[in-house]
Amino acid sequence: MAGGRGRARVGGGRRLGGDGGFRGAAFGRGLLEALIVGVPIAGGLYALRSPADASFGIALLAIGFAWSLTALTETSLSVPYTIGRLSTWLTFPCVVYLLLAFPDGRIDKGLDRGLLVAVVGIMVVLFFGTAPLVQAFPPKTLWGPARPTTPTTPSSCSASSRRR
Repeated sequence: MAGGRGRARVGGGRRLGGDGGFRGAAFGRGLLEALIVGVPIAGGLYALRSPADASFGIALLAIGFAWSLTALTETSLSVPYTIGRLSTWLTFPCVVYLLLAFPDGRIDKGLDRGLLVAVVGIMVVLFFGTAPLVQAFPPKTLWGPARPTTPTTPSSCSASSRRR
């Protein structure tokens, strides 16, 4: 049942893109998105079968569903596109979390927890912290098509200061 929800969220994000068909590059992007989202969800569902691996399975499911938001990079609307681009920056901290949490599904105190906090802190300050300061994101990303122009960020401080 949870796997179906993941496919629905991926499909919902693809519908926002509105390119109308499965032409070469669009099909490849859709397949990549399905793998990025589907593999952690499938692994999480498999891990839930064993009580010893249930914590790690829940982590895989949560990360798979969080990564489904990356499909929003296909849209031309400003707010969903921004959510999609911000969610692509979650991949690195999520991978670090999964590596540190394997196989128990929990992060050990000490060095492991400190490393995760440092990675999340760097992402928050250097990536998420600068998102309101840019007028538009760079046009090239793994999760979306290379575009000559990208939607502007809805909360861009630089855009609002130029209007004055």
